Amino acid sequence: MNRFEKITPFNGFYEDRNLGHQNNYAWAMGELGNYIYVGVGKNIVYTVLRFVFNLPEQYIPEVFIPKPSINPGAEIWRYNKDGSENWTQVYKSNPQDGIGDFRYMINFTTTSGKKVLLAAANSFSSAVKMLMSEDGENWKDVSDGLTEGDTARAMVEHNGRMYLGVMKGLGGSLETILYETNEPENGWTRVQIGTGANNPRGEIASMESFNNHLYIGTAPPGGFEVWRTNRVSPIENDWKLVVDKGAGEALNQLPLSMKAFKGDLYVGTGIWFGVFSIDPSQRFVPPKGFDLIRVSSNDTWKVVIGNEAISPTNPTTRGIRRPNIPAGLWDISNAYCWQLDVYNNKLYLGTWDDSILFATLLKTLIAKFPSIISRLSTSNTEDQASLNIDSLDLDYNYAPLIESLIQSLATMKGTFGGDLWVSNDGSDWRYISLNGLGNPRNYGLRNLLPSKNGKLYIGTANPFEGCEVWVSKWRC
Repeated sequence: MNRFEKITPFNGFYEDRNLGHQNNYAWAMGELGNYIYVGVGKNIVYTVLRFVFNLPEQYIPEVFIPKPSINPGAEIWRYNKDGSENWTQVYKSNPQDGIGDFRYMINFTTTSGKKVLLAAANSFSSAVKMLMSEDGENWKDVSDGLTEGDTARAMVEHNGRMYLGVMKGLGGSLETILYETNEPENGWTRVQIGTGANNPRGEIASMESFNNHLYIGTAPPGGFEVWRTNRVSPIENDWKLVVDKGAGEALNQLPLSMKAFKGDLYVGTGIWFGVFSIDPSQRFVPPKGFDLIRVSSNDTWKVVIGNEAISPTNPTTRGIRRPNIPAGLWDISNAYCWQLDVYNNKLYLGTWDDSILFATLLKTLIAKFPSIISRLSTSNTEDQASLNIDSLDLDYNYAPLIESLIQSLATMKGTFGGDLWVSNDGSDWRYISLNGLGNPRNYGLRNLLPSKNGKLYIGTANPFEGCEVWVSKWRC
């Protein structure tokens, strides 16, 4: 990648490959002063396969299994933007802190004038944890008032206040949990969300301050929704539904990314792990490439990237589902529009490409097929339930899925790894990388961080080797 250079000499920041391998997601990125900060996610694929899909360890590909043992503690690393200092670990939690991996970082200037970096983390206790730092070295717990939701999916500054949207696990409930503060040291207040028709429903996956309103992307069963405040700030029973029922596609379950760009709001979609539904009554759904929806300032929407719906819906909001670009940007393996951000007056898009993951899983399952069959034939009912896919509903429009798969197979060679795309107008897109910035094991571009120094930093997800951080050599 001649436009970008890698600035992590060791994957996952550790020279010890076994430790670096475990830091496999650059899950949160921010900047403060002269430094770039990265909060890591540990052993993500292993954890998902083991504890979400209930896959016994002997059937998990060896490359995803932590060695020699899990390295506990949430970590934050930093790097001097002028390259004069190596990566340094500036925070590591203790087990008793109840802090899981960091999920989100954002800058904020408090009402009292403090310029701080906020770092939101998963929690092993009852609710998300929030740390704050003024210098990047000393971190203070500012979690007071955060009482529900164990994973922080979205944060945004709006009208001088900081808002935090959280989910419970992988979501699926109709409860919308939103917090606000103007002084994190004084604690957070939960925004009152009513249960009537004029209030959001579903857990928050993304947020943006746009057109003098707060917009939130929620994930109720039946397709994602976008809501906005009627006034500047959120008030109970005073919201407007802007996009509903997944913009015409029920498999658009998650509004994973949201960004304002040149007078419009863009929303990128996904399905957990490509196939795992938020609806507990139907855990497995067909895979599909992500959609991209553009919302105008008058609250009408258009699907910019997408296919004919596999699970069609009839939205009640005003919109058009006639995309000009196929879902996943011509690749069904691009399951997530993972990141959207604006840099150099252009809209950048980073994807999660699941092709190398499923290829690795398939290779292991084929190698261990006899033992899997033997286990299934002797397992008790509970074990069988953990492995079957009986919940896969066959009542789908499979024609666009098959068409997308054929199209992807024709162009998939050399495209393992997360993609980076750019657009001048949000309609026409060109790729910068289709193979994880030259490393196909970077299966996702997890973070895009436009820096004040005029460069674009990218944090990857790489469960095979450990995460990487890249920086643009010049404005691109």
